[in-house]
Amino acid sequence: AGLIRPWEIRQGHINHALAFACKGPSGLYVFPATRSDGQGGLRSFPEGARLQLDPGLTDRDFERWGLSAAGKVIARALQEYGMILVDGGGHPKIYVEGEHTASWNGLVEADTVKPIPYSAFRLLCLTAPAAPPAPRSLQAHVEGGVIVLQWEASDTATRYRVKRREAGEHQWVTLDPWVTQTRYADRDARPGVPYEYSVHGVSHNGVSDGAVVQVAVERQDSS
Repeated sequence: AGLIRPWEIRQGHINHALAFACKGPSGLYVFPATRSDGQGGLRSFPEGARLQLDPGLTDRDFERWGLSAAGKVIARALQEYGMILVDGGGHPKIYVEGEHTASWNGLVEADTVKPIPYSAFRLLCLTAPAAPPAPRSLQAHVEGGVIVLQWEASDTATRYRVKRREAGEHQWVTLDPWVTQTRYADRDARPGVPYEYSVHGVSHNGVSDGAVVQVAVERQDSS
């Protein structure tokens, strides 16, 4: 995650945050890091910290620094997405795909971003972004023996996680962890069994509380 690939440089834009290392990161960590192997003190950057290149800089500034075409592509990504501290190193560095698989052939070199001054970066807020809110207006109805769930979209959620349990039970079972619509059909519900369903909004920032609804497929009497 965060590696720069050759095709991204060739296409002229990078659409994600970059990974970087610095000397002596802190033993602390912040989102999105889940641990740190840093040995630095409390005044050092915690792993997971995100730095952003001043978004007010222009191509004129990049040319004044002497950035190459590839350096400008990286600089624009640093303005829009920033770079995330992922490891410690002997000196500050941005990670790119290795030469043995990327075959850079000079497109990117060790000093490609060296002209960018450290003073042009700022540290973004270390607080983790909020998880999405729970889906609203969760409803359930039966269509031809199939239980259909519908809900309103959760702001910032990129997908939904649908769970089910029999009414009165404690353990939830995940039916689908990757629902991209605001509708889900449970075709495996047993007739006559009351179920509870829980729908959670999910994003890269976390998982929301669940919206819960109860419903059952009516048992059909045999004639």
